[in-house]
Amino acid sequence: MEFHMKSSEKVHEQSRRPDGAGPEAEPHINPQELHLAQVTQTFALSFGSSLAGVIAGLFIVIALWNSVSHAYMLVWFVGLSALYASRQVLAWAFHKASPTGSEMLFWARWYYVGAIAIGLGWGLAGVLLFPMGSAFHMSILTLFIAGVSYVATVHHMPTTAYLPLILVQLLPLSARYFYQGDQAHVTVGALVMMYGAGLILVGRRMHNINTESLTLRFANTDLVNTLQGQKAELEAQIDERIRLEEAILRDEEKYRQLAENVGDVLMLIRSAEPYSFIYVSPAYQKMIGRDVQDLYENPALWLTDIHEEDRSQVADSFKQFIQDAGDFNQEFRMLGPSGPARWIWATGFPIKDPERGIYRFAVIARDITQRKLDEERLKHLVKEIKDFAYIISHDFRTPLINIQGFAGELQSTMEAIKPAVQIGLGQLDESQKSQTLTALEQDIPEALGFINSSVFRMNALIKVILDLSRLERRELHLESLDMNELVAETVKSLSYQLEEASAKVSVRELPQTVADRLAMEQILTNLLNNAIKFRDPERPQEIIIAGHRLPHETVFVVQDQGRGVDLAYLSQIFQVFHRGSIKGIPGEGIGLAHVRTLLRRHGGRIWCESSPGAGSTFTFTISNHLLSEGATRSA
Repeated sequence: MEFHMKSSEKVHEQSRRPDGAGPEAEPHINPQELHLAQVTQTFALSFGSSLAGVIAGLFIVIALWNSVSHAYMLVWFVGLSALYASRQVLAWAFHKASPTGSEMLFWARWYYVGAIAIGLGWGLAGVLLFPMGSAFHMSILTLFIAGVSYVATVHHMPTTAYLPLILVQLLPLSARYFYQGDQAHVTVGALVMMYGAGLILVGRRMHNINTESLTLRFANTDLVNTLQGQKAELEAQIDERIRLEEAILRDEEKYRQLAENVGDVLMLIRSAEPYSFIYVSPAYQKMIGRDVQDLYENPALWLTDIHEEDRSQVADSFKQFIQDAGDFNQEFRMLGPSGPARWIWATGFPIKDPERGIYRFAVIARDITQRKLDEERLKHLVKEIKDFAYIISHDFRTPLINIQGFAGELQSTMEAIKPAVQIGLGQLDESQKSQTLTALEQDIPEALGFINSSVFRMNALIKVILDLSRLERRELHLESLDMNELVAETVKSLSYQLEEASAKVSVRELPQTVADRLAMEQILTNLLNNAIKFRDPERPQEIIIAGHRLPHETVFVVQDQGRGVDLAYLSQIFQVFHRGSIKGIPGEGIGLAHVRTLLRRHGGRIWCESSPGAGSTFTFTISNHLLSEGATRSA
């Protein structure tokens, strides 16, 4: 083992570059795997070598039968044959086990033991079978041992076992010649030693060549395996690329068919500077009346189709979008080569590759002309309804005032005629007297009471309608509001009601928002009053106010521990004059309707999550774009 490791290290040392910078691009070779290959080569040759050794031993026995003790020869031959047979058994077991590099040490140890044992057998032949009186038989023995040593050198040259084999085979024979003492025998002994030295040099050269060959074979195997792996990986990548390209083609075909069969315009834009169109769906020509081929040739042409009053704003927004410095979400008018102006809504988004880099942009445009016309008609209709409600409310008050006034006159007249009626009662019989008194003291006052209460109720309802109408007409004064401060002031203004109701208000950190201060105070006051009115008498009322800001709106939450609202009434509580399922609570049923109207004017909305006995959570929003959308909004 020591001999082999030194040899392997030498091979690696010889493979280093002259400048000492390391191996010349040589892959790492596992010494255990290399040694395993060397031992495997040796075991593969063991049968032929063993057969040759047994035959050589048989020839020696025959040639020296009359010159050496028969007992020595038989014992030697049988022992030698047993050693060869043992090596064959070891070789058979080795091939059957097919050991790995990590298991090589066990087999290598027994391989070296067997090889040296056979070498000692042949070295013993040079001592026990040495024919003292016959130079001819000495020559035969020397030639056979020399030949066996050469065969052993060739057989064991893959490993370093050839070195101890040569020594144990030839040194005993050389010593036997030197032991004779005369010049001729000493000369032969010296020649045997020189022959052994030559075999060592030959064996070393052959071993180095074989080791380098195996090293190159391993390197080539690694290279081939690497190339095969890279080839397989490349083939897999090519197959995957082909599959993806086919899938992309199929998807593009589906998307192309989809884009060409919908009314919206799809535009794919190359992200280079200046930009250019990759694809514009045919809907552009149907929508604007311009051939899409014109846009491929002159991409900026689509901006010239935009109404001159909208063009500058759209161009700036689109430029920022292409430079990845902003969103693109615009409504504008377009004028084609012929035809009236069309209202267009367009939105854009970047398309990113797997590395999250932008490689193109997409814009989707939709004709919203009809929607704009409908919105305008609806706007006028709503205005007419509001004006009508305002006028009707004023007109209703006149007959109510008359009714109330005449009811008062009737009451005064009744008081005036009472004494006369009392005088005339004496002329009536008992039945007539009873009917007259009942009418005078009960029926007529009761009827007048009904008239007055109905007039009062009707007047209150008209006032509600007038208030809502005025609310729609009032101009909003938008400003940046510190909601923490505004909520604190609102809670302070309701401190008496809160204390009477044993209600506690907890306020979380609130975001700033742009809104009308008076409107926000009214919204919060109505929601807090609602929580106070509909508290649960069975448990303390706790009100939590929280909020957070989103990209396009600011959200506020007012949560209470009150009675809650039945699911069937949740959709009605924001309507005028609806009060849910709980009766006996004072009010007109307009607070939440008032809140919804104010929030609509702020581009917001409101909803409620509730269940009986579990309290209510009112969530409302305020648009973050009020300043850009205009100072006033209609519901």
